[in-house]
Amino acid sequence: LARVLQSQGKTEGARSVLANYLDRQPHAHSARMSYGRLLVGAEDFEGAKEQFMQVSEALPDNADARYAYAIVLMQLEQSDLAKAQFEKLAFAGKRENSSWYYLGQLAEVGGDIERALTNYRRVERGEFRLNAQIRVAVMLSQSGDIPGARAHLQGMRRQYHAERVRLYRAEADILVRAEQLEDAV
Repeated sequence: LARVLQSQGKTEGARSVLANYLDRQPHAHSARMSYGRLLVGAEDFEGAKEQFMQVSEALPDNADARYAYAIVLMQLEQSDLAKAQFEKLAFAGKRENSSWYYLGQLAEVGGDIERALTNYRRVERGEFRLNAQIRVAVMLSQSGDIPGARAHLQGMRRQYHAERVRLYRAEADILVRAEQLEDAV
């Protein structure tokens, strides 16, 4: 019923149905995950955090619950808690590439550049691979290692032919910021 209500745009009705169901069935983890996702969609991140945390605690091996919990913690800027959840996932080999990516982001925002570089470099495949490697190049350039940044991007172009334009653009941006305009052309 909650899915039907949600598909009809009746989000409040869906929330009410799921909340009432979970009051009667507190161990219905699948419904709790659905409720958490519904709360995220409604931008009730505190509520979503509670739902995902409950599933993570009840089912510690549930990577989807732990990942959702970590993402919501990031949204709420609870970096230390998010970091702990992403580390659990990464070291358990679950959702490791996206977890390393987010650990890279958290380290970068926290000013730990070496840790950020290490984490980004651990992203070996998946949807965040290219973004992580571009971040590595940008961070290398920001530390003054323009040749290292360029070499990194050139290596990536050999691996990702379909993304050549994006990688050339990233290199050009780095060169423009470094005021090496002749090389950027």
